[in-house]
Amino acid sequence: MKKVFIVSLMVLVLGCEKEKTSPPQPIAVPEAVQKGASSDSVASPEVLEYHYTSDDKPDPFQPLLVERKRKEGEALLTPLQQYDLSQLVLVGVVSGIAEPRAMLEDPDGKGYIVQIGTGVGKSGGKVAEVGSDWIKVVEEYNDPLGRVRTHEEIIKLRKEEGEE
Repeated sequence: MKKVFIVSLMVLVLGCEKEKTSPPQPIAVPEAVQKGASSDSVASPEVLEYHYTSDDKPDPFQPLLVERKRKEGEALLTPLQQYDLSQLVLVGVVSGIAEPRAMLEDPDGKGYIVQIGTGVGKSGGKVAEVGSDWIKVVEEYNDPLGRVRTHEEIIKLRKEEGEE
């Protein structure tokens, strides 16, 4: 019984040893493949070395607030200027400070802090006022007669369910 135990223990210990392997080394591509020969003529499969390039990939350090241009020579658009005012939801206001701020949420659920003068909406609107539970956005446009007109839009704070 003692011999069986010792033999079992040795098999267990020897079987648990880690096999030491070196990382796979890249294999050189045969000249036949480099010269354009068909892959059928090459006898064994080859391992090619991978090299990362950042071509055609977005820069992860690019600011989110600068995404694309409106037209040639015009200022860059912020994400809030890519949506209609009706698509934006006011979710928070910080008032009672020197420069009141508010948070608008886009249709994707991303929040953006705005203050007086921040560009909002596709029509070139700007935040004109920040109240205790609302913000006023003023948009300027040209009417058919060429006169500059303004349109004021009030975005009110969204009420939670159960609130009156």
